[in-house]
Amino acid sequence: MREDLGHLQGPAWHALRAPLNRRLLKADSATLYLDQQNEVADDFVKILASKNLSPEELEDMFYRYAAESIAVVTFNTRLRLFDQNPNEKSVQIVEASKAALQATQDSVFGKSFAHKWYKNSTYKMFEEAIGIIRSVSAAHVSHAQTALENKVKSGQLKEDEPNLLLSLLSEKDLTQEDIVVIMATLYSAGTDSTAKNIQVFLYNLARNPEKQDLLRREIFENVGKNGPLSAKALSNMVYLKAALKESFRLNFPTSVGMMRELTEDLVVRNYRVPAGVRLLLFNPRAARTEFDSPEKYLPERWLRSDDGAKKDTAHNMIVLPFGHGARSCIGRRFALQEVYLLATKILQSFYVDVEPESYQTKFIYKIFIDAEKTIKFKFTKI
Repeated sequence: MREDLGHLQGPAWHALRAPLNRRLLKADSATLYLDQQNEVADDFVKILASKNLSPEELEDMFYRYAAESIAVVTFNTRLRLFDQNPNEKSVQIVEASKAALQATQDSVFGKSFAHKWYKNSTYKMFEEAIGIIRSVSAAHVSHAQTALENKVKSGQLKEDEPNLLLSLLSEKDLTQEDIVVIMATLYSAGTDSTAKNIQVFLYNLARNPEKQDLLRREIFENVGKNGPLSAKALSNMVYLKAALKESFRLNFPTSVGMMRELTEDLVVRNYRVPAGVRLLLFNPRAARTEFDSPEKYLPERWLRSDDGAKKDTAHNMIVLPFGHGARSCIGRRFALQEVYLLATKILQSFYVDVEPESYQTKFIYKIFIDAEKTIKFKFTKI
């Protein structure tokens, strides 16, 4: 099975990553998709307002929101996961993503180790799941390519239409298989982590209602009580960004921080670290030891005064949930935007709280952060 972006190294990795860097690291790469993703968030809120969802159903809805949102980028289409009877292929790719993550978790945390030597059940589960993801991705890429070619021929393609897929198809150095691998990787990486981060963010807002009120005030000032989130409004919403960053600090999205393998010797504080050693940056610990009042949820610590100074002097590099440098998360802008967007839409319409049994929710780490028990949210219409 061909390796994806997360596993490739050196020139092979660069060949796939470079075309994405040129497109997805630009400041407006994610906001170009705001119109489509606003529609996804609106659909989520409509269901939230009309149905009495169980905690487990709501948890699945968050996952579907993340999958639906990233699909408009990777596949240039909606998966229709909120429909009463979703398309079978759409459900398949969602379930396959969950299975691939479970297999990865089993291998990383020691539940499975024999997969290194032979195809045990964990290996087979992962192989089958990735096969489904790539098969469905290939079908979407092929369908999108045909639709785009027809638009070009008929002159119906708008120059300002956001279209990552079309731009990659124009890359002479990328094969069809390359594009399928890229899109499948982006899709898979942009589902579970985003779904979990949304829930943790809403939990922190629920447990700190005064901060929730401050954020809602900023939302109303910039977006109104039912308006769409625009790129201009988002650029002005500093408290929203600070509130999410503080959620990342308090409940770091992954069990550890970045890991890098040294390609040459490095001297750190007079200690020589030889090439080939893997360095693990333990951000979660630093996020709890290098800040004033570390146990408190204080978005204000990230706000800057008129002279540009932060209230908290801790180093910005401590909280890097998406990594840093050449191999940082390529989907960072999209993941953040999807959380910003759904939080905005929910707070426009609801007060967010949790049931008493979820007041002291304990978070554990699988591949990503997760609540030990499903959070019982309570949404009250404004």
